[in-house]
Amino acid sequence: MKLTLKLLVIALFGFLLYEYVFARIRDFDFRDFSKRHNLESVVDSVSRLIPKNDLISEDVLIPGRTYWLSERISFTTSNGVVGFPAGSPVQLIADSRESLAIGIGDEFFNVRRKQITTSKEDATKLAAIDQATLENIRKANEKNNAEFKKRKLQEYIAAAESVNRAQNRSAISGSGTEIRLQVIQVLPNGVLGEQLEEVSTASGIGSAGGGAGEVATSFARSGKIVFLEGITEVTDGDAIVVRARKDGIYEYPRTDNANGTVDKFVFISRLL
Repeated sequence: MKLTLKLLVIALFGFLLYEYVFARIRDFDFRDFSKRHNLESVVDSVSRLIPKNDLISEDVLIPGRTYWLSERISFTTSNGVVGFPAGSPVQLIADSRESLAIGIGDEFFNVRRKQITTSKEDATKLAAIDQATLENIRKANEKNNAEFKKRKLQEYIAAAESVNRAQNRSAISGSGTEIRLQVIQVLPNGVLGEQLEEVSTASGIGSAGGGAGEVATSFARSGKIVFLEGITEVTDGDAIVVRARKDGIYEYPRTDNANGTVDKFVFISRLL
């Protein structure tokens, strides 16, 4: 009888303790507790100590299965540099978590995990993006090459024209007539000038052996007026020596309201 009573008392006490603890847990406000004890900052500090990685997936990839490149890659081999576009299928050889050993045909390479995708759908989209990028690069290169060729052609034409002009100037400067002028009037497109003629004068004093003596050369006005077209940087009264070519007749207004006509020359080069 006493044992049964003791068991009843123990059972009642256990029941009451259970109810008390359960009620405390039910009414416990964990958010308030974490704020009061600053647990959120502790969790944040601990999370900062956990190293982050750039893995596309935490799943272990299975060697022997086919996956796909997520970006274009290139490698140097014994045959030179080889490249593979995004979306290319690869066979996984080994997974070391940080890097992957893959095989593409007869070639084997190590790549980063983020360079591989496990989704064929994503691989198809990436392949399309890669192809579009290459096409844009090709068009840009074609445009640049066309502009480069056009620029070079323009430079060649300009150089050829420059050579032609130089040859023409050389041909012109080698022709024409040397004339001496006394500038009478400067006009907007040339000058009116009086031609100077060469005059030779003997000194009359011979040498000791009875020679004819020395001859002095000078230039005097001839009274012949001409028009010289194209010359600049001269003023009225200047005496000039030029090379010019004959080019017909020039008409000019005179003071008696009539037009005068004179020989016309086109300036080539100045000799003096």
